[in-house]
Amino acid sequence: MFVDNLCYPSCPSRYYFDNLGLNCQACPYDCFTCDNNANCLTCDAFADLRILSGTKTRCLPIVGYFDNSTHVSAGCPLGCYSCTSSTLCTRCQANYFLTPNQLCDNTCPSRFYQDSNSRSCQSCRYDCFTCINGFSCSSCSATDFRTFNWITLSCNPILGYFDTGNTTAVQCPQGCSACSSLTICSYCFSGYFMMSDSLCYAQCPLRYYIDYEGQTCQACSVGCLSCQQKGTCLSCSSTDFRRLDSTSQQCVPLIGYYDNGTNVCVKCP
Repeated sequence: MFVDNLCYPSCPSRYYFDNLGLNCQACPYDCFTCDNNANCLTCDAFADLRILSGTKTRCLPIVGYFDNSTHVSAGCPLGCYSCTSSTLCTRCQANYFLTPNQLCDNTCPSRFYQDSNSRSCQSCRYDCFTCINGFSCSSCSATDFRTFNWITLSCNPILGYFDTGNTTAVQCPQGCSACSSLTICSYCFSGYFMMSDSLCYAQCPLRYYIDYEGQTCQACSVGCLSCQQKGTCLSCSSTDFRRLDSTSQQCVPLIGYYDNGTNVCVKCP
């Protein structure tokens, strides 16, 4: 029998005897010894860090090592029970958890919690910064514009922001202390007043007055350009063909015009 053009009484480890060629042929890289069908017979657990798999007749890496297509198995990253490369764990050892970047760590990053059953880091709810499980938050992030609700164990948007189902809350329209979208306010900050378009304004526009009790802008009586309350005008518009009557405090039609129930008077025939 010969290897490297030298003759031996028997084939050395990692070789098998080829009956046809009457020489020693290399075993597959994982075998310490093998038969002529390329099946491993024995493995080297100490030098190669491999053990024999009876079902596959292959020498597989021991726990914590992976097959790198050479004789000697390579070590997995810290905490890995099994892995496919130096950067990819498939299962973690006890007290370690598979992180989103496919490594094992004894803690999970923010926005993930430790799942003891799967030994993996699972995603928190979208609003949580840290959480107990997939349903309950334990802390919130100020950069998400959220505050912790101790009753519901959730992270609610702070004043002036609303929830879109994403991690970061979105700012409401200007002047809104609470809103459901970028176009619909529910409440206004102090000093702002809600209009009929569901937005908040620092001043009510012409033809509206401030209702301080309701914190809203209410429509003046028909014909008024400005007013302080319903039924009393402060000023009128000449383009409406109206003038202020000091007695009634109403904007009455100019001579030659009549009131048709709208702001702008109509010229008489």
